[in-house]
Amino acid sequence: AVYQIVPLNEVESYTRELSGMLGDLGLYIPLVISLSLTGQIDLGPTLIFSGLSNIITGLSFKVPMCVQPMKSIAAVALADKLTHPQIMAGGICTGGIVMALGATNLIGVVNAMIPNSVVRGLQLGLGLSLFRTAVTMLPGASK
Repeated sequence: AVYQIVPLNEVESYTRELSGMLGDLGLYIPLVISLSLTGQIDLGPTLIFSGLSNIITGLSFKVPMCVQPMKSIAAVALADKLTHPQIMAGGICTGGIVMALGATNLIGVVNAMIPNSVVRGLQLGLGLSLFRTAVTMLPGASK
């Protein structure tokens, strides 16, 4: 019965899956813990619902879902000191957009329309904002 739910025979490389999982968690967990320490989110519900959503999407689509959108929301929330409602709204909106793009198969169209240079620029800007915030959080740093 479990074998029918979890398609273990469809996994190409367990090593790659494990590597991707650890890479995602290696950034996601510190971001979420930082948001929790600054009082911007509640850690327990965040981890529970993140885990449940990953399990549900993994079983539904038979592929693990990366946590890139969640990492991006967490990084922006930390860098810009977003409030709890703003973080929730960002997650709901992002989830709705990803669901709509996935359900309509428009993700390929959007991917083709946006140049890689734009994506890399956004990643760089977000990374620099997060770095700036991290430096201000160091012990002895002026706020």
